[in-house]
Amino acid sequence: MPCEPVLPEPNAGGRTDIDDLADVLKCSRSTVVRIAASVGISIGRWDYTVEVTPAFREALLEWDRKPKRGAKLPKLKGKLGFREFDAEPDTGGVYARSW
Repeated sequence: MPCEPVLPEPNAGGRTDIDDLADVLKCSRSTVVRIAASVGISIGRWDYTVEVTPAFREALLEWDRKPKRGAKLPKLKGKLGFREFDAEPDTGGVYARSW
């Protein structure tokens, strides 16, 4: 069972840095903003801290529990006639190799 991330402690004003949350969750700042919006917390463009309410905390942990896309692409076989898809690490593109 994977362990849950330890969210950063709030500062003296009871607010937590958005970038610290993103670092702990290994996601982008915009993902933290979207998660906050899903529980009714509005974060503006120039806001750099947020109050972590119990609902927001639960939404962050729920997002962290969801499976993420991995670096490996699944091997596709069969209907398309392709044996596998390979990722190009330098461009981020994908190409099909067939035999």
